[in-house]
Amino acid sequence: MFNKYEDLLNFAIVAQKLFTNSANNQNDLHIVGMDFSTVTLKTSVFPIVGNDYSKSLEAPSKVAGTNKVSYNSLSTTGSPAQVAARTVYNKLKDAAGSGAVVLQPLGQYSSGKQIYHNFALSIGSTAGYLYNFIDDIAASALRFTFDSSLDKFSFDDNDNPAASNYNNRYFVSFKQGSEYLSASAKDKNKTNEVLLSFGKNNNALIASGGKTASGSDFHMVDVESDQALKTALAEVTKDDNQENYKLLILRQSSNDDNQLATMKAKVMNLASKDTKKELVYAGVAKGGSSSRPRNAVLVFVKTSNNNFVKTDLEKYGKQLGASVSQLTSANSLNKSELVVMNAPGKW
Repeated sequence: MFNKYEDLLNFAIVAQKLFTNSANNQNDLHIVGMDFSTVTLKTSVFPIVGNDYSKSLEAPSKVAGTNKVSYNSLSTTGSPAQVAARTVYNKLKDAAGSGAVVLQPLGQYSSGKQIYHNFALSIGSTAGYLYNFIDDIAASALRFTFDSSLDKFSFDDNDNPAASNYNNRYFVSFKQGSEYLSASAKDKNKTNEVLLSFGKNNNALIASGGKTASGSDFHMVDVESDQALKTALAEVTKDDNQENYKLLILRQSSNDDNQLATMKAKVMNLASKDTKKELVYAGVAKGGSSSRPRNAVLVFVKTSNNNFVKTDLEKYGKQLGASVSQLTSANSLNKSELVVMNAPGKW
């Protein structure tokens, strides 16, 4: 469809103008999602400089038998690579500024929104192919979205969005302490710092100041959150009610302190008014890779039995301010609708 990045970006800028609300930041429809913008920059600059490695952004050489890479072209005024990089950068800047292109931050991928038709095109890794469509949608599968005041939040979901087992998606089971961690996880985590294990893989939630052993673990952000979690655990584990509670992890896709404060205040307000203790605030945590840990507000929610059903999910989703909609083949990207092609190889 597009052999050159410049043609793709020019098309995206023109096409985006058809979506007036998106141009005014009133909804989330965009033409192109780009997962690795630095790769786009480098692969665009290389053909502009005539596919000459010595003139590229990364100029390889061998010095005294040692392979080296020089980045001097970036700081050399007027160098072919610097001029080319400025050309590509300015076009990307214009495209992103118009809303035509979304440059994803580290650890965030266009596929997460493309599956809901929020992008017409996306550029990403072939390793993420299976995340670009939803297959075999369960009859009871739901989608949750927050308005612009909380749009950095989502119901934490690391499984196939088509699944309907709410004990593994959104609301997860938990056990207090480190007893249920695997032997390898116990070796990596200091067990005295583990406040609870959660989810089907028994990941760890660590006290503030502790270190997580994997990107699927979380740690509390401060001693105030440590205490909030301990108070919440005391509430939800009394009278043998623990099996009726699940842990809800409201995680941000990219950290926003203002939205974090808003969500925290919302949950604390709901919890303070809930005399039945069906919704219990449990503090703020961080999880994810060490280079990009993401904020999360923790909540315990109660159901009448130990297996969540659709009505429970709708109830708590709406309480927390999310819009709840049925996930169908009509409002999601199906495998048969996905067209896969090579990304442009030229500028």
